Amino acid sequence: MNKIQQSKRQRDLHTFVESKYPNAQIKIIKDFPILWSGWEMDNTGWIVSADKTKLLVITNHGQFQIEADASFLVDQQKLYLDTLKDTEEALSLLS
Repeated sequence: MNKIQQSKRQRDLHTFVESKYPNAQIKIIKDFPILWSGWEMDNTGWIVSADKTKLLVITNHGQFQIEADASFLVDQQKLYLDTLKDTEEALSLLS
């Protein structure tokens, strides 16, 4: 994604969060990759603050959605660790 697309995406994210938290001071704290096996989009997540509320925002088929809690990231982390383990095993079989 180039800088113009990234800037538009951040504005769209800000508009989305603002629609859910009107009049809140919105700040994007962090963006980070979300890896999917066999998935073509929805590869960025954001931690956003709306006043003092911290939100996990992801996309589903390109549409923003707020996750209820951190369990989504815990599940993703388990998937990443399992994938790393499987990849290490595959590499060892090639040795």
